Amino acid sequence: MKINAKSNLLEGNEGKVILGFSLFFILGDLLQQLYNAVDSIILGRFVSTNALAAIGVATPIMNLFLYMITGFAIGSSIVFARYFGMGDKVGLKRSLSTALIIGLGFTILVSTIAIIACKPFLRFLNTPEEILEDTAIYLYIIFAGNIFAFIYNFYTYAIRSIGNSLTPLIFLVIATAINAILDLLFVIGLKMGVMGAALATIIAEGLSVVMVIGYTNRKLEILKLSFKDLVFDKQMAKSVLSYSSTVALQQSFVYIARICVQGLVNTYGSDFIAGANVGEKINALLLIVFRGYTNAVTTFFSQNLGAQKYDRIARGYKSTYIVTAINSVVITLIGVFLAKPLVHIFIDSESTAAIEAGVTYTMYMAYGYTFATLIFQNQAFMRGLGWLKCFFTQTFLTIALRVIFAYSLNGVWGQNSVFYAVPMSWVVGGTISLGLGMYVYFKDVKKHMQEKIS
Repeated sequence: MKINAKSNLLEGNEGKVILGFSLFFILGDLLQQLYNAVDSIILGRFVSTNALAAIGVATPIMNLFLYMITGFAIGSSIVFARYFGMGDKVGLKRSLSTALIIGLGFTILVSTIAIIACKPFLRFLNTPEEILEDTAIYLYIIFAGNIFAFIYNFYTYAIRSIGNSLTPLIFLVIATAINAILDLLFVIGLKMGVMGAALATIIAEGLSVVMVIGYTNRKLEILKLSFKDLVFDKQMAKSVLSYSSTVALQQSFVYIARICVQGLVNTYGSDFIAGANVGEKINALLLIVFRGYTNAVTTFFSQNLGAQKYDRIARGYKSTYIVTAINSVVITLIGVFLAKPLVHIFIDSESTAAIEAGVTYTMYMAYGYTFATLIFQNQAFMRGLGWLKCFFTQTFLTIALRVIFAYSLNGVWGQNSVFYAVPMSWVVGGTISLGLGMYVYFKDVKKHMQEKIS
């Protein structure tokens, strides 16, 4: 059965189409980062530096499992976009159903493991005793609510896969507002501290799930899954797992590296932990524009691959280099010259050591942004075209180098090795990513274009 709806990603000027589609991704990512940052800002300014440090230790561990789940949803959506580009409604529904069944089982499994291993793992990471309990409480609650995070991300990425990036943004606006209100109520009003911040997060996620499923069932027939649609297709499972497992592994490796580095960060005390956490939060905020843009690029490439429009893929790939260059210059300047005022948003003026760590971390991250944007750009290209081995290889090398640099330089530069490790790994990773991206372009896209001409 053919899908009648046409996605605007299959027609129009490629550069403008990608930019227009990416705007809602960018705004959505901004809200997602604000959603995550609200906890840190409120705890850092209204509770204590120890509470902020607890969130700092919890964040990479929480994100390891969260982005594993989110990565599964992102990888699955590449398959959805491919079937949508082909106009195959039956294939789209079967891929949705199969991915949902696998994803729910996967989420329950990893969440159970996370809850069981939580406290022993925190001790393994040398978590200071004064923040250990708060960190564990926060993680227990977040892990218990992972099922909401998966369902929400599954449906929002499915909606984006058919070219609709506005609707997920609206849901995220509502969820962010709910989270902020509940944070103020639980943390400041009811004095619940770290526990209140975690409860606010999962309640907001739960309400988002209700909204996104309700909207999909009422408005998007091609994505609606009735009881009879819930089938497990073994052949489809291979395709879904090929993409979803690769992206989930890529996402998890990012946070495995951060956890490894976090073990080093934890040895320098609560103030340094708090400052490094703020630096990571600012880094995530500064990379919003390009991360949102490249998420849109992946969908663009996947849909056009499904429609066999290699000329559009080629022009779209070339246009991304212009955006990469402009974005890298802007965020580098912001990170270098506005590091201190950005850090002060999270930490009050009395926490001198934490502020110094946050400012230094932010500035050194900024020096590597040119190469970081090259990584994001070419990852999106390889992922959208299905060159998963190249995508995975580049990702693994960059992440491994971050850990190697941090620990090998620690004996020479001490805590500064944490600052230097990220931009150094980006320089190497960006160079490799550029080479692999060009290889894929000439080996796949250019080759198919020449075959059509001949």
